[in-house]
Amino acid sequence: MKADPTIIAKLFSVFLPLMLPWLLSCQTLNNPPPTADKGQLDLRNWNFTTRGKVKLNGEWIFYWQKFLVELPVNLDTPSTSTYLINLPSAWNSYEINSQALPAQGYATYHLKILLPEQPSELAINIPTAATAMALYANNQLIYVSGEVGSSATEVKAAYAPDFVHLPITGDTLNLYVQVSNFHYYKGGAWSPFILGNRTDIRRDWLLDSGAEFFLAGCIFIMALYHLGFFFFRREEYSHLIFGLACLLIVLRVLCTGQYLIRYLLPLNWVWTVKLEMLSFYMFVPLFLTFLLSLFPKVIPQRLSWLVWLKSSITAIFVVVTPPLIFSYTIIPYQILTGVLSLFVLYKLFRNFNKHIPGQKILLIGLLAFFLTFINDVLYANNIISTAYIISLGLLVFILAQSFLLSQRVSLAIHGLENVNQTLSQQNDTIHNQNNELTRLNKELDVFVYRTSHDLRAPLSSTLGLIEVLRMEEDPKRFGKYLDMQEKALNKLDGFIQDILDYSRNTRLELVKEKIDFKTLLEEVFSLYQHLANFDQVEKNVEIDQAHDVYGDKKRLVIIFNNLVSNAFRYYNPQQEQPYIQITITTGSEQVEIIVQDNGLGIAEEHQTKVFEMFYRASNSAKGSGLGLFIVKESVNKMKGRIQLKSKKGEGTTFTIILPNHQEAVH
Repeated sequence: MKADPTIIAKLFSVFLPLMLPWLLSCQTLNNPPPTADKGQLDLRNWNFTTRGKVKLNGEWIFYWQKFLVELPVNLDTPSTSTYLINLPSAWNSYEINSQALPAQGYATYHLKILLPEQPSELAINIPTAATAMALYANNQLIYVSGEVGSSATEVKAAYAPDFVHLPITGDTLNLYVQVSNFHYYKGGAWSPFILGNRTDIRRDWLLDSGAEFFLAGCIFIMALYHLGFFFFRREEYSHLIFGLACLLIVLRVLCTGQYLIRYLLPLNWVWTVKLEMLSFYMFVPLFLTFLLSLFPKVIPQRLSWLVWLKSSITAIFVVVTPPLIFSYTIIPYQILTGVLSLFVLYKLFRNFNKHIPGQKILLIGLLAFFLTFINDVLYANNIISTAYIISLGLLVFILAQSFLLSQRVSLAIHGLENVNQTLSQQNDTIHNQNNELTRLNKELDVFVYRTSHDLRAPLSSTLGLIEVLRMEEDPKRFGKYLDMQEKALNKLDGFIQDILDYSRNTRLELVKEKIDFKTLLEEVFSLYQHLANFDQVEKNVEIDQAHDVYGDKKRLVIIFNNLVSNAFRYYNPQQEQPYIQITITTGSEQVEIIVQDNGLGIAEEHQTKVFEMFYRASNSAKGSGLGLFIVKESVNKMKGRIQLKSKKGEGTTFTIILPNHQEAVH
């Protein structure tokens, strides 16, 4: 898969500011500082105040298997024990008489420095050396790290980088560096000595130490945060892995560079080196496991197992063996880490366009770590002359991973908020449905009670009349009893019809069809022709059907049936001209229906309750008490609204507004 050039350009633009100090340190300066030549460094024309510090790199005189603290008398006379060696470097790669020197041994480095006529107060920044060192300036001992000696029993290894002030009594400075190594896989002075003004050297040393303490503190706080997160949320094991990896990085920062752990714990050199190695060896599998927890489809599970096996074996080897033996595992493990980093980068680039969440953030952090790791490996092996900058890469990497985990937590919280909002809405819906079910249950209880009562009343009346009819001896009275039975059965039939209307309205879905109001009203009025007062009530119908109307015909029939039935049932015989007026006005969006009469009317105290189930305005009411309830429910089913205006003794007006569903049909 080819990487997208625009993506690479963006990544390069991100990393350029981060890597700029490293790039600047690698470039050739227009006016570089002088370097040592044949054991002598000429700084007579160097101004430490204006031009800064000088690395004491170049050719130093090298005395193998000798400890010197002053100039030999026969310095100008060739000697088989006098050689030139380039610093900084390990003496393993140095050859004497065509034979490479072993890692174990001791030697003296000598450098003569020619100073300006009036040198300022100078100091020297002293790095680590393998594995014990003593520094003499003009025959005066000014620094000791461990104890130098000519055998393993005499040497006490230590890492104690520091800075010291130099005793300057003239224009010449002779430095003698005694180094002994019987405990490590490489020996010698592998880092540069730096000479400069006391103020500059002291400031830089404090800044370096402060930066390492700051870095360790930041990463330690991140570790505590992620471990605490895991403590309260055990299923998020990626936070546990990341927290442990952060602790290992803190340990490595303290065990490298300025070796600040010596100020915190009373550890000897052996355990300092062991912790340095273990923090690196165990960080790699933890880091890979962390990647696997985030991107299980990108990183192979088998690879993680293999790395864990390799790292665990190496870690055990470090614990049980001395530094002289386990230190030889460094280069193979560095190669393994480099290959592993390249593989992970390849897998991430290969899956870059699959839009895996957090992959870009991870790639930025991993690139920073990988580039600084490669720099430090090359610098540690004296291939390039830059500086240790992996602390910067680790900081970028840790910040990237913390941002990635924070992003995931934020997305999880956002998803949880959405779920909670959905659940809240569902709870509201369930609550409303429960309220509706409660209301329906109450209505059902009332319905069952009133239905059974109203059904039994006509039946009981009919059964009573039958019993009376059996005892009646006068045949002329049979007709009267039959008429009474007919009224009771008609009442029962009307009540049953109301129940059927209620059932249909509740159960049936809305059916949208074209409505012909004229034909519909003719059918409704024909149902009441048998009533005694049918001809006494004037029937006026006005239909303004300028638009086609689509709605539920069956529910409209129910509405008109009940309203027309009430108009006939409760007409006012005291009126000179009883009437029922139906006015229908159609529009493209809605229909207005007005049913008006001048009948008995409804008292004001009953008007808010007449739409309730089984409500009767008086005990003398002729209906079942379901009619107006069914009208209101039918109007609600059709997404409409109904309004009542009435006055006792003057009449009643019902105004109904219904939607016109012609657009939905077409």
